Amino acid sequence: MKKFLSFDKSSFFALTFSIVLLTFSYSSLAQTSCADGQLEIIIEIIADNYPQEISWELNVGAVEIAAGASEGDTICIGVDEELPCFMFEIHDSYGDGIFEPGGYWIYVDGVEIASGGNYSYGDVVSFDCAPGTSCNDGVELTMPSEIGDVISQSGSSFWYTFTPEINGMYDFSSCGSGCDTKLYVYEYCNMSNFDDSNIGTIYYDDNQGGCGEEASQTMLLEGGVTYWVRWYSVDGCTGDWNWTHTFVGPPAGCMDEEACNYNPQAEIDNGSCIYPGDPDCTGPDLVVVTEAILNSIHTDLMQVTESDCYIGEGCLNGYGSRELIRFTTHIKNIGDIDYFIGQPSGSNFQFEFADCHNHWHHKGYAKYDLFELDGTYIPIGFKNGFCVMDLECGDGGTGQYGCSNMGISAHCGDIYSSGLSCQWIDVTDVADGTYFLIVRANWDFIPDALGREEMDYTNNYASVCLNLDRSMGSLAIEVYTDCEPFYDCEGTLFGQVSPDCNGDCNGVALVGDLDLNGAQEYTDAVSYVEGILGNDIDVAACTDIDQDGDITVSDAALMSRCQYWNEAHTHPDSSGYHDKCNFPVNEIINIYDTTHFKIGDINWDQGFLDVHILNPNNRVVGYQLDFSGIEISQA
Repeated sequence: MKKFLSFDKSSFFALTFSIVLLTFSYSSLAQTSCADGQLEIIIEIIADNYPQEISWELNVGAVEIAAGASEGDTICIGVDEELPCFMFEIHDSYGDGIFEPGGYWIYVDGVEIASGGNYSYGDVVSFDCAPGTSCNDGVELTMPSEIGDVISQSGSSFWYTFTPEINGMYDFSSCGSGCDTKLYVYEYCNMSNFDDSNIGTIYYDDNQGGCGEEASQTMLLEGGVTYWVRWYSVDGCTGDWNWTHTFVGPPAGCMDEEACNYNPQAEIDNGSCIYPGDPDCTGPDLVVVTEAILNSIHTDLMQVTESDCYIGEGCLNGYGSRELIRFTTHIKNIGDIDYFIGQPSGSNFQFEFADCHNHWHHKGYAKYDLFELDGTYIPIGFKNGFCVMDLECGDGGTGQYGCSNMGISAHCGDIYSSGLSCQWIDVTDVADGTYFLIVRANWDFIPDALGREEMDYTNNYASVCLNLDRSMGSLAIEVYTDCEPFYDCEGTLFGQVSPDCNGDCNGVALVGDLDLNGAQEYTDAVSYVEGILGNDIDVAACTDIDQDGDITVSDAALMSRCQYWNEAHTHPDSSGYHDKCNFPVNEIINIYDTTHFKIGDINWDQGFLDVHILNPNNRVVGYQLDFSGIEISQA
């Protein structure tokens, strides 16, 4: 199918740039089937075995001009503007992109300009856009001087690319601009993953750089690697404004591996090494700032769609309308030694790979839990660790860590603002009442990547007592300051040791271990199926994996997934760490998904029938049917 459109770009917006752009005519390169003066855009899609998962749209400015599913299209469009800025977005509802040899291809007047397929939930391609409009059109920054280069920026949002010539510390600063600004630095370009939060960034600043609402960040960047930089002015700077780009120098620090404060990033030894026996040879010490939680805690209501990654990441416990309690997490290193985490990889034991967003998590960074006042654990919380970086150094430290090389410098801190994704707990299914919210840092008490233990692990948490009240029709919270603290079953204040599913303190019983052999394995999954058919598994804390008060195929599927990850799943995390066997889990029902059953062929002579099952959107991994009162007889 071919579509013909006429488009006057000036009806949407006008942009003025003081940048010279060299362009060429697509029509001079290839002959098209569109009318003279029209641009031909061909969207070609070759689907894999799951075409129902694919959808796409093509926008110019803020207007959709074409859309489709698993089939492409040819669009002929007349444009009056030299740089109309087209944005192509393709989506996959399951989150695994298009398997090879399938994929998508985009042609403009016969010239291929983009292609792809390995994009998880979505991909975005922009073309014919003004410089700085998106990461695809970033303006190249040159190597800055040590005194700083002043960059004149036009507009409130602008993209750059920067490829440092050498490893070093580089400063990006809008201090003195008078603008409320945010700074984003990425190590890849995919507009479908980016928004106004810091998700996906390797460095980010919003009001933490030391000059109020203006942004500033000194960061370690690797020579020869391309980075994408976005400056965004929240308000006050819609016209031209200036920011400064500076080369601070090579990374400096202690370069002796035997020293207590060895810095593996340093390329210049600054004479700061201290050694065992020195009173200053201590360690890092992470603390959670309670005031940051108290000053930011509030309620929020979120609509969760089928394509959201939040459930896969463990941030939410269901679809549709969800009641959230948001708060800011501020973790400081009050020790005299850096807490070094390093680069995300399978060989670094501190990381695990998240399949949904296809990125690494620091697996022990922060944990958000809810408890009843007597210490009974309510399994709605999750572990948060997308990125660990220096966002503030108000206690006199020198920041040097970002998402591509993580850590918290001595006397610096990392801040997860309450407005960020997953900076919440989902209390939708929690009854009104009074509870403890416990926020923990390095909750697993692991040393840093250099083997340095923390000075003190007893201060790695903050507790807030809060009351949930929906009596006025919507969720309201109130913080109490006089709640009696609880102790875990071993007597530790706000400790993490809890009874097992049999009620034994720090016991060894495992949920789902039906044969009681101390392992969650394939035979347990088979036993669930057999027990469901025979209706002979009693509902108990050690058997009801999804806590729905019944033994169903859901429990069997969860145990099967646990066994798969234990035995068969090839995973980037070389340590083999995963949480797919951490039971019990919350039952999650996808309200957007429908599975259809119908009666197929009927054998009247032998008295049986076929049942057909169809899910048009997702793959069925298990099902359970219960029939009663059926008689098969021919009239």
